[in-house]
Amino acid sequence: MKTDHLEKLVQRLSEAFHKSAKSTGTNTKNMLLPPASNREIEAFEEKNFQFPESYREFLRLHNGWKKFSNDYTLIGVSGSHTEQALRDFRKLDKAFMDQWKAAGRSVDPEYIKSYQSKTSDGETLDEAHLYLPSLAKFGTNFTKGYFAFNVSLSQDKDPEVLSVYFLKKIIRRDANFVAFLERTLETYAVRGY
Repeated sequence: MKTDHLEKLVQRLSEAFHKSAKSTGTNTKNMLLPPASNREIEAFEEKNFQFPESYREFLRLHNGWKKFSNDYTLIGVSGSHTEQALRDFRKLDKAFMDQWKAAGRSVDPEYIKSYQSKTSDGETLDEAHLYLPSLAKFGTNFTKGYFAFNVSLSQDKDPEVLSVYFLKKIIRRDANFVAFLERTLETYAVRGY
């Protein structure tokens, strides 16, 4: 995707979020953060996980997004918003692992690899055979709602984006990050924003 198209999409979404917040009386202010450098992105990826190219392009424009959809934080590669989100992701992973172990499942890497090899289009992480700690989480509302890249599928293209609630329910799937942004904009447009 061309950078100017992505930036226009992001700005249209930001304006839709602003109009929505204003009309509902919440006046939540979504905030796009200044760009991250390639060096900052690479340093983050060395310590955490690798972003798909479309998200890297977003980060070169904005190092995260506070109050995305008036509720979520999309991580950047630095800053308090990213640190807070990463802490939330670790809590989500721990809660998932507690449930995983309580169900008698192994944490052996080969077992997990075999489990995920059966990935499908299920409506829950369990039905879809997705192991939460292996998803590349990039957005959170800090109340167990999150966005993640399904990196368990092919690495040849931008991975699908999953919108998940309460550690298990997949409420939405989008083909990739740009499709996720476009569908979010469509949702707001339908409501008149």
